[in-house]
Amino acid sequence: MSSFIEKQEALKKLQEIEKQIDLLEQQLTQNIDKEIHRTKQAVSNFIENGEEKMNKFEKMFAERKFVRSLRKKVV
Repeated sequence: MSSFIEKQEALKKLQEIEKQIDLLEQQLTQNIDKEIHRTKQAVSNFIENGEEKMNKFEKMFAERKFVRSLRKKVV
């Protein structure tokens, strides 16, 4: 009889461990999803900032080219 009770207790402990594992899996999945979102946002921001800097550089380059062309016409 005690063998049956021990098996019942072991089964309960096993079920509790399985519940804890399930909760940990859910937390891990949520954390991974959050990190993926943060990474995507960071990459998006990096690209956006890079595009802004490139646009500023291109505008500055065009302005300098225009000024040079005016200087050549004046000389």
